[in-house]
Amino acid sequence: MFFQRLIPPKPHPRQFPPPRRYEWELRVAVRIGTLILAIILVILVIIKIAQSPMAATIGGYGSISGIVIDSSGQPTTAEIIIEQTNLITATDANGRFVIEKVPAGAHLLVVARDNLGVEYPIVAIAGNSVDIGQVEVVTTAVPTP
Repeated sequence: MFFQRLIPPKPHPRQFPPPRRYEWELRVAVRIGTLILAIILVILVIIKIAQSPMAATIGGYGSISGIVIDSSGQPTTAEIIIEQTNLITATDANGRFVIEKVPAGAHLLVVARDNLGVEYPIVAIAGNSVDIGQVEVVTTAVPTP
């Protein structure tokens, strides 16, 4: 009997804390949930950036084309300038113009004739040709006496 006191008694099964069965599964579920939320957040940010006007400026070049008409609606010659760039061209005899290698993004297109210019806001899209249609140039005629 003396030696039996030196040997610790076997614990009763109910003395141990209950096993944590779901602890590992809960940790995995939280990690997976966090990962899914992070992926959703990244996708939403990418979509938001892609929809913004800033997306057009992320590189690349496009082209702008159109026809210049005078106040009577007839095609006319003029000089076409993209502000903040070195891009300048002239229309042909039918008033048509094409400007290549326009940096993607928002610009001001200036249609100039007889020292007068009219500004038109445009957006160049990388890899695409944008036809802005007809643009009117203001002309001044000197009245004859």
